[in-house]
Amino acid sequence: DGPRGGIGFPVGGGDAVNLEETVMPYLEALSTFRADVRAAARGGKANEILALCDQLRDVVLPDLGVRLEDKPDRTVVKLVSKEELMKEREEKKRIEAEKLKKKQELLEAQRLKEE
Repeated sequence: DGPRGGIGFPVGGGDAVNLEETVMPYLEALSTFRADVRAAARGGKANEILALCDQLRDVVLPDLGVRLEDKPDRTVVKLVSKEELMKEREEKKRIEAEKLKKKQELLEAQRLKEE
């Protein structure tokens, strides 16, 4: 396996990286997610649970350089540079804002037409 274990984190003294420092952000993200999902589940809020899953995929993991891709039969996990994921997030926000603006313009045009 070389200096890296089966999940890609350095092991042993090879990379001189503190393992706890490396993995702690991921563990904290998962711990917070678990606590939030448990709280939502106790309240019987399925939509809230789905929103938490989306937040993990779209906000928390990209901040850690992890991309989750939902496929019909499974979820694919990829390690990607944080910078690339932030660019993708900004582009997605820009496209959503554009769609919203067009929708508002159409509604306004329709409203003016009906007057």
